[in-house]
Amino acid sequence: MEGVIKWTLLLYLEVMLSQLLRVLVCGWFIKYLMDNHAKETEKFTTMMLAYKDEFKDAINNNTRAMEKLTSSIIFEKKGGKKDEIE
Repeated sequence: MEGVIKWTLLLYLEVMLSQLLRVLVCGWFIKYLMDNHAKETEKFTTMMLAYKDEFKDAINNNTRAMEKLTSSIIFEKKGGKKDEIE
């Protein structure tokens, strides 16, 4: 009977160790993916912060252009001349 118990315990030990190895490899892979994602996110954030002022200036320029166009259209509807606006 002791031989059966010994082999049963060894079988359980082998199954637990094989499952533990899978869990450890899976955990390592998830950590690897998360670290790479963090690096990519940091690079993207740095790049976007570098262009932030340029985006802001472009939006402000577009806003000013739209305001001038709107004023020009309103002025023309009231009977003014296009050259009088600037």
